[in-house]
Amino acid sequence: MKKLKPCLFVLTAIYLLGLLAPAGLAQQAKPAPSKGPDAALLRQHVTYLASDELEGRSPGSTGGNKAAAYIAQQFDRLKLSCATPDLKCKHSKVRSGYFQELPFVAAVELAKNNSFGVALGEAQKSLAVREHWMPIGYSSNGAASNAKLVFVGYGITAAELKHDDYASVNARDKIVVVFTGTPDGDNPHGQFGRYADSRWKAIAAKDHGAKALIVIANTEKFGDERLAQLRYDQTSGEAGIPVIVVSRQIAASWFGLASVGKLSELEKTPANWTGAGTRLGDVTATLSVEIT
Repeated sequence: MKKLKPCLFVLTAIYLLGLLAPAGLAQQAKPAPSKGPDAALLRQHVTYLASDELEGRSPGSTGGNKAAAYIAQQFDRLKLSCATPDLKCKHSKVRSGYFQELPFVAAVELAKNNSFGVALGEAQKSLAVREHWMPIGYSSNGAASNAKLVFVGYGITAAELKHDDYASVNARDKIVVVFTGTPDGDNPHGQFGRYADSRWKAIAAKDHGAKALIVIANTEKFGDERLAQLRYDQTSGEAGIPVIVVSRQIAASWFGLASVGKLSELEKTPANWTGAGTRLGDVTATLSVEIT
């Protein structure tokens, strides 16, 4: 994944330290008398930084830049030195010395090399990106050629819950296929709640040596599938393997099922998953993912 060059912002945590002991930071040699935090001042800062005007303060956004400028203004008011003295920016009107560049991913989009073909016996089919499948935003770029598909249920490994969908499956050098969701069904507060996020499925697939992960869409209409909307979450990095989501219609055909309705029945009956996995073992795929 290509990383975009940065916008500028300041770590709020450093500023919070300054709020609690500004005089001590400004003059290390002459500690100020002990003084508790100013609740009214803290409220003023937090009210502004959490206001609708700053729009969540995402890096690179107008609101994020406003927040950074405000914090730099407060640093300047406290006459704090720059973290890097050689920038020669102490107490300047521009206050550029309180900013530091760093790379981050602002967005992701499809690049040129995205292809997906499957083969079942003599029959081969090329699947259209956006229509039948889509890379998930946290996917790594990569490829797999003539790799066997292996079905791993929900694709969850949770040692603390003594649950491992890979226990009887060899996923090494294969492409793993999983359902969304968890054994908890529709219960968002169940014991498997944290594993509902497909990132955990990607981690488990990578840890078991899989070449790629395919998540079966949760919605019948692929255009409505949340995972098919190419977005990037700043809270974590890439998966380490290619990760895609595939339409329910395509997945049903792999299992030899006549309809999406039959796939839904299979999804609700884990007792039948072993047999379904056997049918899926006859399918091989060639996959290339490239997102920027």
